[in-house]
Amino acid sequence: NTITSRVTEVENYEHYQKVFEEKQVSDNVSDCWQYIKQLSRLTQEHLRNAADYHTFFHDVREIDAQLEKRLNTTKRMAAGNFEPTGLLKEGAQTANDLKEHMSYFLYLSQRIDQLLERSKRIVPVHLRNTPLASGQALAARALCSITGQNLNVQERQEIVLLDNSNRNTWYIRTMDGGEGLVPAVCVYIPPPDLTAVNAAIKIREKLSSVWGTTIKRYKDFLVEHYIKLLNNVAKEETIELANQEVFQNFY
Repeated sequence: NTITSRVTEVENYEHYQKVFEEKQVSDNVSDCWQYIKQLSRLTQEHLRNAADYHTFFHDVREIDAQLEKRLNTTKRMAAGNFEPTGLLKEGAQTANDLKEHMSYFLYLSQRIDQLLERSKRIVPVHLRNTPLASGQALAARALCSITGQNLNVQERQEIVLLDNSNRNTWYIRTMDGGEGLVPAVCVYIPPPDLTAVNAAIKIREKLSSVWGTTIKRYKDFLVEHYIKLLNNVAKEETIELANQEVFQNFY
């Protein structure tokens, strides 16, 4: 009976040890998957912010290139490479060109208005790769709950970023004065991005400048056009017009 009791005790212990080890392994696997799930969520957040950032500045550069292209289309007028002939049909063509320019500038204006609104929501992702100067601090927010030595941070809680010189871990301070290292992926630097806001403002100013230059070039061209037109009229004893509508438009 003593031997049987001892065997039973050993078997029970082995069974308990096996169950304990399996539970421990199971818990570890579960913790790993929870960590991977959270890391995936944080990565998606940063990728989304980076995509919005790069798309915004791509749109700014695209509109800037379109404005330069529009400016170059009227450059030959300013350079004197395209002189008006003084013919009536030339005036009509110029009016149509101005209408087309106006329509396109209004389209760009609407896009720039959208850029100005978007600029307020752009996350300054470039600051993540720009080490803070000595003594500099940056307002930030926790993307997840963090518990550690001297730290107890809740998700979305405001924090202060003190050192981001290391790519993987950043040194922060909580609102209650606790300080410590946390994974960089857990830290969110909120908008606005002043670089994006200034870029949108500058492209708006450039639109106004290009539109003003375009109007001036066409105005100078039309002045010369009408001078030549009137000179042509003065040289003729009679003027033949296609129809009554043209006659009324002429006068």
